[in-house]
Order: sequence, then C-alpha cells, then structure tokens
Amino acid sequence: MSQSQTALVVDDDDGLAQIVAVILRMEGFDVRTADNGVHGFAAYFRNPTDWVVTDIQMPELDGLEMMQCIRAINPRVKTIYMSGEVERYQTTLEREAVKFAVRVLCKPFTRSNLVEKIVGDACDGKSSSTSPGPQAVEAEQNERELERLRRENQRLREDRIER
Repeated sequence: MSQSQTALVVDDDDGLAQIVAVILRMEGFDVRTADNGVHGFAAYFRNPTDWVVTDIQMPELDGLEMMQCIRAINPRVKTIYMSGEVERYQTTLEREAVKFAVRVLCKPFTRSNLVEKIVGDACDGKSSSTSPGPQAVEAEQNERELERLRRENQRLREDRIER
C-alpha cells in the first residue's frame, strides 16, 4: 500500500475492538475505535475512513443502523459486519452484500479470517464491489459451526477421560 488505508472499528466489546484494531495496525492500517453505533457514526462524520468494521448488535444504534447513517455521507464506504448471530441477520446481510458489497465475519473469527476480508482487497486494489454473496455467508456459518463442534468434541473427550 502506498498510502495507508484507514479503518474505524466499532464494537461495544472493547477487548474485541482493540484486538481487531491491533491486527489491522499490524497490516498497515491507520485505525480508530468506537464503543457503539452513536460514537461510531460521530467518529466517521468527523473523520471518514476507507473501511468500517462493525459489530451488528450494540446498544443505542446497532451496526446496521449506524451504516445507514454513514452511507448517507458515503454510500461507497467498505464495510465488514461482525456478529455471533449472522443467521439472525441473514436476509439483511444478503441484501447489503448485493447492494453495498459488504463482507461478513462470524464471531468467533480468526486473525486470518479478518485479514482475508480486509487486507486482500486493500493490497490487491480490487473493487469493493466483489460481493461475498449468500455462499460466502453460508461458508462463514459453516466454519463457525465446525469450530463449535470441535470445541464440543474436545469437551466431551475431556469429560470421558475424567470418568
């Protein structure tokens, strides 16, 4: 990247927001954080960024509502939604993927998941119009479910060993 990309990370879980910010800084991004949708919109309004990485479920103004406000200023802002309940927002996220080329990260996600979603686009100079589509959202859900099953399997093995 010749000029540093900028990102705003918005999550009411400060620990997660800071982890995402550190990962993005390691990838060369200039990053700011906000702790809810209202503060996120205010931060974007004061100083727009190339990317917004936001949780969906937050108090006061959720991530979807915040992005509606931000898109009134910049409809082309690149967006990544993070959620532990992607299936709850499936229809809305699919519409957003088609209309705004958003990307979706299912919580919990790995560092490589985040880097793949954001850095690949920034480094390759690809257009943000590359939509993840329903298949990508489903793949994220499958990956999350697989990880949950692995943890459950490990827990069952440990319980069996203790008996």
